[in-house]
Amino acid sequence: MSEPTAPASGFHPGLPSKPAKFLALGLKRILSGTDPRLLVPLCSFTGMAVWLLPPSILLPLCPLVLLPALAALILLPGGRAVLGVYAGFALFWSLSSFLLQFWEQGLLSPALRAALIFGVRLCCLSGPATALGLAVSPLTLGRVLVWYMQRLGVLEAAFCALPPCRGILAPKLAGAAWRCGLTLAVMAVFLPRSLRVLAGLRRSLRLRAPGLAFSRRCFLLGLSALRLLSVQTWELSLSIASRDLYRPQPWAWRKTAPLGPDMEGHGR
Repeated sequence: MSEPTAPASGFHPGLPSKPAKFLALGLKRILSGTDPRLLVPLCSFTGMAVWLLPPSILLPLCPLVLLPALAALILLPGGRAVLGVYAGFALFWSLSSFLLQFWEQGLLSPALRAALIFGVRLCCLSGPATALGLAVSPLTLGRVLVWYMQRLGVLEAAFCALPPCRGILAPKLAGAAWRCGLTLAVMAVFLPRSLRVLAGLRRSLRLRAPGLAFSRRCFLLGLSALRLLSVQTWELSLSIASRDLYRPQPWAWRKTAPLGPDMEGHGR
């Protein structure tokens, strides 16, 4: 049986249009050209501003803040699954906020307004988070964390002149910094992989067994996810071991040399 072809107009349902993909690639190029040590605090401050700004200022800025999330939806392999889970998370907590506000105040309009503002803030937080996923690899993200933790040790040596305070923070950070960077990198790799695995399993069950009972579907989904995620864990462990990331030296920030491939084989 021949594969279906796209219509003559060039439009294919489910695929982004050429202008949208062009804008997403341009945004990714801008973010990738920024020093990750500057991009991480910039995204952090953007997230804090989203949470603290009044609604009259936040609402006009929402399209600008959500641009990285829309670019991730187009460009990243698991972007749709990640943003779908995050949208469900925002919807759940917005509904919970509405119910709690309505239970406490007994007024529909203030509770609905507060829940909507809370949901908008949660959705806008996906923009700074996905900007990091577009711009840097998980390995680079871990190295940025290590770099900042080492700077804390330098600040302690510069400002803690009293003998009782000197030498308390720096030795602990020196031993724990690369472990924190490895933990962050593993989490940044494993969570999108897990969401892609679960999305693929749900799609397979929907296509191959559409009439399967709900209890049987949940059992097969949990069993298959456990097996596939155990394989993913093994592959990730081999990837870490093959790149010798169980030592502090690979986590040092490199000023001139390229950072090399990350745990999924990508550069930067």
